[in-house]
Amino acid sequence: MGYGPGPSVATSGTGTSRGTGAPVPPVAPAPVEDDDRLFARLYPTLRRFAAVVAPRETDPDDLLQEATARALRHGPLTRLDNPEAYLRRTMVNLAANERRRLGRWRRARSRLVPTDAEPSPASYPSDVSDLLALPAAARAVLWLVDVEGWTFDQVANLLGCSPEAARARASRARGTLRHLLRAEEQAQQADRATRADRATRADRVDRVDPPRQADRATPATRADRVDPPRHADRAQQVDRARRVGPAHPAGHAGPTDEEVRP
Repeated sequence: MGYGPGPSVATSGTGTSRGTGAPVPPVAPAPVEDDDRLFARLYPTLRRFAAVVAPRETDPDDLLQEATARALRHGPLTRLDNPEAYLRRTMVNLAANERRRLGRWRRARSRLVPTDAEPSPASYPSDVSDLLALPAAARAVLWLVDVEGWTFDQVANLLGCSPEAARARASRARGTLRHLLRAEEQAQQADRATRADRATRADRVDRVDPPRQADRATPATRADRVDPPRHADRAQQVDRARRVGPAHPAGHAGPTDEEVRP
């Protein structure tokens, strides 16, 4: 059985196709992504992750910039097998170091400056403010597993720990968050109860003793109600003075009884 000519197979360079002898154009290599395009593609994801693991006093952009600068010291980002994972792990380590440094700074400052005179540190707004009470590694585990859908094996590979350690960190972090949220809810309920009690007491006072409230509002009319005879005597005195005539100046003797008598 004979075999017909096989399909044309392109070869690299300026070779010829099998069977036809026609020249084949060279195959261009796939374009290599440079660092600028790579970072622009990874930035939204890395920026959200930086906002999760960064301490309250640290700008997430500063954390991401520091991690990128450390990676670029040894060469371009494209040399890395997984630049995203490398930058994530670097940010977690930097955030943990910064959290320990800030803890030492707060303890030292509390010994030097009174608590009431110490200014509150600048904080950056975040949608994950409830996670700020957790360490950086615990925040990273919860975010990657519960939000981005990573497996514990992937998280363990990123953080350099075992999958069991990653699960333990996630369990402790969830328990801490439940405790904090429960305490915050109880504080809000107590505050609402206090406000409702104050409003009830104020309303009860208004219903039980309305005359006192009216007297406070109109102090001028209270004297008229309490002592009306005194005001009547004063009016009679004014009327009698008008009938008698104007008062005599000082040093002038008043009229005698004969001058007054008709």
